[in-house]
Amino acid sequence: MTSDLMFKQNHQDTKIFNKSNNEIHHTFKTTEWLSKPESWNKEQFTSEVIAFIENTQGHNAYPNIVLIGLLTHQIDIYVQCKRQLEQSGLIEAYNKGATHGPSIHFSMADKVLNRILQLMKELGLTPNHRIGSVKAIDTETLEIEELFAGH
Repeated sequence: MTSDLMFKQNHQDTKIFNKSNNEIHHTFKTTEWLSKPESWNKEQFTSEVIAFIENTQGHNAYPNIVLIGLLTHQIDIYVQCKRQLEQSGLIEAYNKGATHGPSIHFSMADKVLNRILQLMKELGLTPNHRIGSVKAIDTETLEIEELFAGH
């Protein structure tokens, strides 16, 4: 299924096309919330991830619903940290203003970003971890990858 699909992205959305007939499979909104945290919508994100998995990986996303929920939760924490950083900045005062140091929201955002990437990899949402993505160029390895991809 993934070999029949092609992605086209612009600043507003990403469209998944069928290569053979150029028909639009699905349209996803671009991650506007990365630059505008106030536009974050958990329900919309969850729906779009489910649709993306089903359209690109060719299987039901229901078995991954817990992972999708965890991913959404981690992104929600990231967005909250980003909002706090925009208000208070990267440096905070501690000990009644006696010392200054990095914002706790910065370290939280950094930790949660690592969890987000791990969950995205597990769900096949990063380019290198999508089912059917080519990871090698020698003939024997490509044949084995094709076999595992179901071709």
